[in-house]
Amino acid sequence: MPCCQKTKRIKISLLILAIFSISLLFSCEDTSSFIPDEEPPESTPDNYMFVKGGTFEMGDPFNDGTPNERPIHKVTLSDFYMSKYEVTFEAYDSYCNSVHKKKPDDKGWGRGKRPVIYVTLSDAKEYCKWLSQKSGKRYRLPTEAEWEYAARVSGRNLRWSGTNNPASVEQFAWIKSNSGEKTHPVGEKKPNGLGLYDMTGNVDEWVTDRYGSYSSTDQVDPTGPLQGTTFTSRGGSWSHDDYHSRNTWRGYPVPAGFSYCHTGFRIVLEAD
Repeated sequence: MPCCQKTKRIKISLLILAIFSISLLFSCEDTSSFIPDEEPPESTPDNYMFVKGGTFEMGDPFNDGTPNERPIHKVTLSDFYMSKYEVTFEAYDSYCNSVHKKKPDDKGWGRGKRPVIYVTLSDAKEYCKWLSQKSGKRYRLPTEAEWEYAARVSGRNLRWSGTNNPASVEQFAWIKSNSGEKTHPVGEKKPNGLGLYDMTGNVDEWVTDRYGSYSSTDQVDPTGPLQGTTFTSRGGSWSHDDYHSRNTWRGYPVPAGFSYCHTGFRIVLEAD
């Protein structure tokens, strides 16, 4: 092959390589500076997981829980969306700024992506109401049945949200044994099979039902007793051991006006 032709082919190859390198450089350009339209983090679809409705046996399937986790009873639920994460200080502080509400204490642990604490059940419901009005969507607290169904990954027989193995609980949860006696930023542990984080541990989560004993009758989309002055929370927290963080464990009944350093909430987006 003549030398000039060989040289020409080499130049063409180098030109093609240069063009490819430049295009690759621009395709890898950092876009982290892009800021979407500002809105509360919990209102974006990406922060929710679709939970397909179905029928499950609600209550303690292992028969090693407390009496208020029984009798086991059949519950049928409609579809819903549940937030991937517990509501954070970042989101709740935005709400407080908007409505000129005093912000809850963080116990000196920090705010930001940590789950909000020291919120009453009424506070949590008011947040959902505000978010609904702001977005035009229907946000609310989960019912006790929805919470357990989602924690148990569509009602599977799981002691904790993600595992049945006591040795694996700390991979999914911040509980008394690994929390350092404080909350942690949401989403640092493994999610359960529905993609939900911190369903076990970090903070207890308010549910909307009034507290009451279980019934053995079949139920469809139950919302709890019609009367009563006490409520409960689910999931355990940074201050609970693994037994009191099980999926079927029901927190102690408390009045709606109480708040705690181990209790927060997550929310449900109603399916259309």
